[in-house]
Amino acid sequence: VFSQLYYGISYNQLRLARRQHPERQEALLQALALYFERVGWRVALKSESLAAGIIAFLLSFWAVSAFYYAIEILQAFFILAVPMIPCLILRWRLANKLAQKMPDFETVFLQVRKIRIWTLCWSFLTILLSTIWGIRMIIRDYPI
Repeated sequence: VFSQLYYGISYNQLRLARRQHPERQEALLQALALYFERVGWRVALKSESLAAGIIAFLLSFWAVSAFYYAIEILQAFFILAVPMIPCLILRWRLANKLAQKMPDFETVFLQVRKIRIWTLCWSFLTILLSTIWGIRMIIRDYPI
């Protein structure tokens, strides 16, 4: 889903073009270039710094509100959402890099696949963290 959102084409299309239909690779690269041109992914460094500052402030506000004041619903959303931020940053950076200069098909495919692997790892970490946190909350609230 995120490949479609960030790059305009799905990972499955890239995978099929790599394995079964190499003649489609050039068309997919052109589709990527047109998508980035239409969406306008190019972002100035100033706005990236500003966005990073605003996001850092909101995350720290969220963390303090959730954990210092013991608001369980904010804790749950924090534990589910925050571990996925590195994957979103990787996707954003790849989209900016591809918008500036489109490399060959194999490089694009390997970069997108690397991000998918990191997303899988971060998803596992998110599930693990939320499970540990839930068990901790149950043990704290219902002692044996």
